[in-house]
Amino acid sequence: MDHGTESQNNKPKKSVILVHGIGTRAEWYIEVKKVLENNGFEVFLTNYDWFSVIKFLLPIAYFRNIAAEELFKQIRIAKHSARNSEFSVIAHSFGTYLISKILYEEFDLSIDRIIFAGSVVKSSIPLEKYTHRFTPKLLNEVCTKDIWPVLAENITTGYGHVGTFGFKRPLVEDRYFPGGHSAVLNAAHCQDYWVPFLNDGTIKQSDHTEIKPPIWIRVFNFIKIKYLLSFAALIVIAFILARSIIGADSQTVSFAAGDGNWTLGDNNYARTINQQINETCPLKSVFGKMCDSALARLITKRTWKPIGYFDSKLKEIQFIGSFYHSFTDPITVYRAIDRAYPNCLNIIETPNHYELKPAKDISIENGRPTCNKENIDE
Repeated sequence: MDHGTESQNNKPKKSVILVHGIGTRAEWYIEVKKVLENNGFEVFLTNYDWFSVIKFLLPIAYFRNIAAEELFKQIRIAKHSARNSEFSVIAHSFGTYLISKILYEEFDLSIDRIIFAGSVVKSSIPLEKYTHRFTPKLLNEVCTKDIWPVLAENITTGYGHVGTFGFKRPLVEDRYFPGGHSAVLNAAHCQDYWVPFLNDGTIKQSDHTEIKPPIWIRVFNFIKIKYLLSFAALIVIAFILARSIIGADSQTVSFAAGDGNWTLGDNNYARTINQQINETCPLKSVFGKMCDSALARLITKRTWKPIGYFDSKLKEIQFIGSFYHSFTDPITVYRAIDRAYPNCLNIIETPNHYELKPAKDISIENGRPTCNKENIDE
């Protein structure tokens, strides 16, 4: 009996599972599969359907979990169909996240060798807990001009940028290459670098000596967009709450006397408005002298300049016709009166206050200054 032949026949066959990333139909599968099959590997393709950039970036687990469940189901099917095989995995981009998630959650999954390319997993994943379920080292192909892992880590949660910067830790071999996100997904790379590793763990060193990404990627890495977005969201929430708590409520004034004529002097609305104009800004402790800034006005829905001078002759002006106006900023009432009754009021705004004065060319009727309503649309 040829014991060598018998031993060879009992040796487990080698199979490779390919896992794609987001927004792709995984065209790289075809040429990589052909190379692997020519080297004696049985290849299983996986497909968790088109995974959009929006689903990828949403900081919620729902869509990621669905993809992981679908991928694990297909891995189980592949392992069941080739029971005597040792299974290795080549995963790209979001596929690396799914494989690491499956390793974490599915305790009964065992893999021979793992190759990551364009990986978006965190460098802190606890690989030491899974060494009984895969054969170290994990081979991490780093492409130094790959911006996608950096974008994923900077924009949303749950991802890392080891596909651009490497793991730089035990149990992993970081191997550096020039190029972008899919630079290593080709037949030549598979033949030269992946086949030896998948066969017996041989790690052929890269000729690329530069391990630092370009300066623009390193600078962008410091711009944590997700934190800026979170801060902006908090600002918007704070602004909405401040407007709801501090912002002036809408009011309506009705200036009218029984005979259809009215004056500012005998109208309670005018006195109330003047009191409101001279109120203290509730944000004074925050904005100080800048309480009449654009931001303070936006939050409180009104201006905060007092009436510094109210000419006593204003009380004598007789306004003809009724006047109605809805407002949140009391000074707008006088502006609306000025529009409805032209050539009656002068509203002078200074850096610190408003001055209200009667117009010089105001009409005099029966010995009293009189204003006729000309603009009926306040």
